[in-house]
Parts: sequence; structure tokens; C-alpha cells
Amino acid sequence: MVPFKNMSSIKHYIRNKPHKWVIKLWARAGSEGILHDFDVYKGSTSTHGSEHGVSGYIVMNMTKKLEGKGYKVYADNLFSSL
Repeated sequence: MVPFKNMSSIKHYIRNKPHKWVIKLWARAGSEGILHDFDVYKGSTSTHGSEHGVSGYIVMNMTKKLEGKGYKVYADNLFSSL
């Protein structure tokens, strides 16, 4: 999450955080910690029609480029449903 104070339709309010207004980012990084891909979260309406929900949509979108290349993908418990 990136703290953000200006006007934007993609910022989100999170009540119990030190920085209440943020822009949420999803990221894919390698085991070395190098960022390989990222996406800005635009709200759950951007995943309309996804059979896996928001977190499943993010995982499928971030791993599209890795299909068929033998990579192993690890994620935290937010993405455990997929």
C-alpha cells in the first residue's frame, strides 16, 4: 500500500491504519526480492466475471507470463483459496 493524499478514484480508505488513504498495489517478486511485475488495485469491479474472486483474479493475472515455464509460485494466506 502506498500512502496517498491527493484526489483519485483508485485510492482506498482504511480506518485502523496510520496512513488512512492509500493506493493498493499487487506485486510479483522473485526469491531474490526483485520486483518483476505489479498492478494497481482498481476495486473489485475490475474483476467482474472472475470465477476465483478478487484474490484468484490477481494470482491468475500476475502468473500469466509464467505459464508453462516450470516456475513454482508461493503466496501468503490471502491467496490460499486458489
